[in-house]
Amino acid sequence: MKFRMGISAFLAAQSILMAAEPQTLDILASKEKSKSERFETSLLMQSRLTYDKTEGEPSQTDVGIRRIELGLTANVNEWISGNFLYIFEDIGKEGEINLLEEAYIRIGNSEETPLYFQIGKMLLPFGKFDYFTAREPYTIDFAETIKNAVLIGYDQNGVNLNAYVFMDENDQGKDEPDYFGASLAYERSLNDVTLSSQLSYMSDITKAGGFGDALSGVEYPVDKTSGYGIALTAEAGQLGLIAEYIAATDEILGVNTQATILNLEAAYTFPFTTAALSYIKTREAEFAGLPENVTSFTLSKEIFKYTTLALEYAIIEGYDGVEHDSAVLQIAFNL
Repeated sequence: MKFRMGISAFLAAQSILMAAEPQTLDILASKEKSKSERFETSLLMQSRLTYDKTEGEPSQTDVGIRRIELGLTANVNEWISGNFLYIFEDIGKEGEINLLEEAYIRIGNSEETPLYFQIGKMLLPFGKFDYFTAREPYTIDFAETIKNAVLIGYDQNGVNLNAYVFMDENDQGKDEPDYFGASLAYERSLNDVTLSSQLSYMSDITKAGGFGDALSGVEYPVDKTSGYGIALTAEAGQLGLIAEYIAATDEILGVNTQATILNLEAAYTFPFTTAALSYIKTREAEFAGLPENVTSFTLSKEIFKYTTLALEYAIIEGYDGVEHDSAVLQIAFNL
C-alpha cells in the first residue's frame, strides 16, 4: 500500500513539474542543488595480490580486498558540519578491522574566522603521513592516532595551528582526558613549487595507534613518554619529495626502546607511469615488531578514471639481519 502511494505521489509531482512555469522549475532546481551540496561522499577500495618470502622459509601468496573506506561530510549550515568515516582493513595474520574511524562535529566558518573547533572521534594531527608507495609506511602504522577528542584550531594563509585533548586509559585504568598534543603546519606555493611542513607533539606516544597496539598487555613504566614528529613534502613539476620523522623522547620499555621511524620518498611522474623510491629506517623499535630497514620501489599508473594500478617490490631487513622480500600488485579506485 505504501509503495502504491509512493508511486502516485511521484507521478503527481511529475505532472506538477510539467505544468510549472520556467521560473518555478529554476527555483526547484536551485533547491535540489543546494541540498546536494550539503553532502560530500568518498569511497576508496584497494585489492591486492601479495608475495612474501623470508630467508629459510617457504614463500607465501595472498589475494583479497586490502582496504575499504566510506566517508561522508554533511554541511549542515555555514557553521556546522559533521564528518563520518568507516573503514574495513585486512591486516593479514592478525585478522580484519571493521572500524568507525571518524565521527565528529566541526564548528567553524573560514569566511568569517580562521578559528575552528572539533569534538568527537577523529584522526589526531600527530604526523603528516604523505606517501607515494602502494603500502602505507610505518610512520602511519605506528603514529596514526584515532581517539575521542576535543580540538581547537587556527587555519589561515597556509598556517594551520591546533591543540587537542583526548581520551584514553590512564594509570588508574580509567578512560580520562589526561592526554594532549599540538601541531603546527605550513604550506606555500611559489610558481611551480609547493612546500608543506608539519611539527607535531603528543604527551604520550604509547597512546599512538601502532605503539599502543604493540604495548597492549605489556607491563611498562607508568611515566608518560612523549613523542614528536617532523615532516616536509615538496612538489616541483613532475618531482615529489617526502621526509618524515617520528620519535619518542625517551625509552618506552627500558634500555634501547627510544623508538624512532624515518621515512624518505622520492617520486617522478613520466608520461607513461609514476616511479617512486622509498627508504624507511627505524631505531630501537624491535620491541614494537618493526624491521630495521625497508627499501621499496613502486610503479603506478592511472589506468582508468579514478583507478590506479601499482606494482611494488620491497626488501625488508629485520634487527636480526634476516631479509624478507615482498611484492604487491594493487588495483585501487578513489572517488
